[in-house]
Amino acid sequence: GLTNIYCSRKDVKGDIYDAIENAEKRVWLLGITFSENIHLDELLSTLSEKIAKGLDVKILLLDVFRDTAVFRTFLESVAPEVAKIIHADRSKSQPTDPLFHQRLYSDFTHVCDRLESYPNVGVAVRFYSPTPTCWMMIVDNTAHFQPYTFGRSASQHSSNLCIGANMPVFKFQMQSNGRPFEILEDHFLNLWLTSNVDLFHIEARIAARNRII
Repeated sequence: GLTNIYCSRKDVKGDIYDAIENAEKRVWLLGITFSENIHLDELLSTLSEKIAKGLDVKILLLDVFRDTAVFRTFLESVAPEVAKIIHADRSKSQPTDPLFHQRLYSDFTHVCDRLESYPNVGVAVRFYSPTPTCWMMIVDNTAHFQPYTFGRSASQHSSNLCIGANMPVFKFQMQSNGRPFEILEDHFLNLWLTSNVDLFHIEARIAARNRII
């Protein structure tokens, strides 16, 4: 079922946007905050239209208040910022925890704010807690899959420490006897069925963010 391999997420952007625009049955999106190369911001209007037409739209994003997200923040921040986060005295009241100055948290809150303008899309979102293992989009019978790693190339631009978009993107087509697509589809559904935090719960978690951290 493997039909294409793209060097990076940047190279697949056009195909992804076209696929979502032409979707007839479903659009399932799995990522962290969808802020790297392919932006949820740019898809919200189209997704809203697809939902209005009765398509099955599901969006899985990372719950930024879980330890897995905090660990990822450490990997995507410079050492002095990590030290500030680790050594912050949380027994005392402080205006803003240093964790909330990092890109992952900023991207997360930006997405949540934008979703408020698209309530029919917002109800199609759940926030997962396990360690992110892949970025994936399933549109109708096609899956685009990119594995995550905790590593980056030495040649990666130092101003962008994001580690999520570095590996190639693989395109799989549903086959009558092909297992890769089935496995990816099942991966998404298992994560969806075991994620019970929606936008309503996340808003409450944002309000209690200092206590949670």
